Amino acid sequence: LIFLFATACSFPEPRTSPPLLVPTTITSSTATTLAPENFPSSPPETEIGLPPVFSFESTIDRAQPFRSLQHFCRPKQALDQVNEALWTVVALQPEQKALKDFGFPPTPSAALSPFIDALNRCGDVSGHLLNLEIVEVAVLAGLSPSLHELQDASCLAASHFSPVVVIDAFGFQNTGTRCAELLSDTVVIAAQGSTPDAGVLLSDAPLNEDLLHETALTVAQWDPSGDAEVMVIAPDQPALADLINRELVEPLRSLGFSLRVVSYACQGGALCSGQAKLAAEAIALHKPTLVLPVLDALSFPPFLRELNLSPVPPPVILSGVGDPLRFIDAALLPPESVVLNFSLPSEMSSTLTPFDALCLRIADQDLDSFNTTQAKAWVKSCAMVRWVARFLDAAGPESTPVERQFAALALGPVDAPGMLPGWFSSDHRGRPETITVTLLPPLAS
Repeated sequence: LIFLFATACSFPEPRTSPPLLVPTTITSSTATTLAPENFPSSPPETEIGLPPVFSFESTIDRAQPFRSLQHFCRPKQALDQVNEALWTVVALQPEQKALKDFGFPPTPSAALSPFIDALNRCGDVSGHLLNLEIVEVAVLAGLSPSLHELQDASCLAASHFSPVVVIDAFGFQNTGTRCAELLSDTVVIAAQGSTPDAGVLLSDAPLNEDLLHETALTVAQWDPSGDAEVMVIAPDQPALADLINRELVEPLRSLGFSLRVVSYACQGGALCSGQAKLAAEAIALHKPTLVLPVLDALSFPPFLRELNLSPVPPPVILSGVGDPLRFIDAALLPPESVVLNFSLPSEMSSTLTPFDALCLRIADQDLDSFNTTQAKAWVKSCAMVRWVARFLDAAGPESTPVERQFAALALGPVDAPGMLPGWFSSDHRGRPETITVTLLPPLAS
C-alpha cells in the first residue's frame, strides 16, 4: 500500500523548537549544446517517454539555457568570448579503499567528468571553462582523529581551490553539510544533507530534518492512540544525534508516546555496525512495538540481520536519512514496516525519460541499462552538473560568491533522474516534491 504526500517546503532554517505535530490522514498529492551528431546516430531500442504518474514539463522553460532535452548545454561559443580564468568545481570522493572493502560500487564523483567535459566542449558557462578537482573524504574513522575532524580537513582542502561549487555526490555522513558550514560563501550540492548553520546547501534528497519530521508524522498516523512503545536507534555522532532529538524524539514525546532511545556508540567514527547485536538485544529485552532505526547504508544491514534473528521482530519505520536501503531490499524488513523514500515506487520508474536518455548518451552508456543502479548514478551526476551550469549562467560572468548563492537558491524546477518533480528555492533546499510512504503488508497467516 503506497501513499504520497507533499514534502513541507517552508521549514524555518534552522528550527529552534520542535514542530507541533497533529495526527493527520495521509492523502495523495500531485504532486551549452553538445550537437546531436556527437551522439549515437542509431535510434535506441528502448522506448523513451515520460513517467506515467509525474510530468511537470509545464514548469520548465525548455527554451532557456541548460534546460533542453535535445542538447545538454549551449551552442559552442567563439573562443574570444571565453574568460581565461577557470571556475573550479570540487567533487568530494569517498575514501576508495574503504568503499572497496565494503563492496561499494565506484564512487559517483568520477561520473561528473563526462558532463563537465561536455560543458567545456560547448565552449563556456557564463564565459568560463570549468575545472574539476577531486578531494577525498573519510568513510571510516576512529577516536583520534574523529570523523568530524577528518571531514573538516577535507572541506578545508576543498577550500584551497576557491571553488564556485562543491559537489558531494555520495552524500555519506553529512560531509556536504559540514563543508557548507566551513565554506560559507560557496554553494554545496549534496546527495543528502541537513540545513547547515551557515552557508548554502542544496540536497538531491529531502533534507534530513524534513525526513525526520515526516517520520514523526508517520508514527503518529501509524498509531493515532499514542499507545505504541517506540524505540529509536540513533548514532552518537553529535550533529545527527542533536537533529534526531529535536526533530523526532521530542515531537513524539510531546504527543505522549513512550519512547526509549538506544545510542549506537560510533566512537567518533562512521561505521556503527559493531553495535548491531547490542541494539538487537535491547529490542529483545524491552520488546517495543515499533522501532525507528536512523542508520545509514553501512550500519543498517548488520542491524537488520540481527533484528531478523528474533522470532517475531517488531516493525520498523525507516526515515530515509543516510539512505539505509541503498543495498538492502525493503522486502527483508519485518512485516508492517514503513519506508519513507523520495523516489517513485519501482513499478512507476520503468520508463526511460528524455532526460535520462540525454545523460546516458553523453556518458556513453547503454540506454537499455537505464534502470540499473549504475545508470541512475550517471543520471544523478548529470543532473547535478546541469544545476551548476544553470545557476552559474544566471549569476553572470563576474558574479560574486553571494550572487552565485542567490542564483542557486532561485533555480526553481530542475531536471532529475526519471524526470521526477522537484525544485530549489530559499525555503525548499531539498529537491524532491514528494515523499513516498510505503507500508509493508502484515505477515501472512
